[in-house]
Amino acid sequence: MLQFLYSQFTRSTCVLCDDQATGALDLCSACLVNLPRNSQCCHVCALPLPAPMDARGSVLRCGGCIASRGPISESVIPYLYRPPADFMIRRLKYADDTKYGRLIGELLFQSVQTRYTTLPDRLIPIPLHSSRYRQRGFNQARIIARHLSKRLHIPLEESAATRVIAGDRQAALGARARARNMRRAFLVNNAVAGRTIAVVDDVYTTGATCSTLARSLLAAGASRVDVWAFARTP
Repeated sequence: MLQFLYSQFTRSTCVLCDDQATGALDLCSACLVNLPRNSQCCHVCALPLPAPMDARGSVLRCGGCIASRGPISESVIPYLYRPPADFMIRRLKYADDTKYGRLIGELLFQSVQTRYTTLPDRLIPIPLHSSRYRQRGFNQARIIARHLSKRLHIPLEESAATRVIAGDRQAALGARARARNMRRAFLVNNAVAGRTIAVVDDVYTTGATCSTLARSLLAAGASRVDVWAFARTP
């Protein structure tokens, strides 16, 4: 009887439908299955692919990434920015609902585990400019990265990169405008020298922000830069 009552008071509830959650996630099995998986995608930019393509070595690349080699070596972006994944990100990003940060971090952790045999040396969340941080009060990428750091036992280098140019809101810009907006946006110190780095973010859109930070990290001596994000805009 005591064990039954304990289970009723301690069981978690699905954050999407209020049903009983299962396992280590705050999701029920039905909502977990309904998350929009980005299962067939480029391993560099996570672009969804319409059909299976041959892998080049151990990394599957889309045509664009084969034609133009960028600063990012590999990416892990397991979901698409569609319902209900977009709802989860908006609750974290704009409502400061931190339980979604833990959930997003745990889902990303599970995907990272299946991809790597040797994990990166350091995690770096995409930094916010100080003005944006004062406005929002938190950095959603840092919340996700901290969960990953604890689960994977990878040190978090929160002070290695600083955003020094605020720029316009990226969400309202196209791909070329995003790239122009991000030029010289980050200042990176030598803490990354000789390290393999995973850059952590919530959403990957055109890749302008992640690519710019990756170039800055490589210029500062990082040996490799990967990107880990929860969702990718199709």
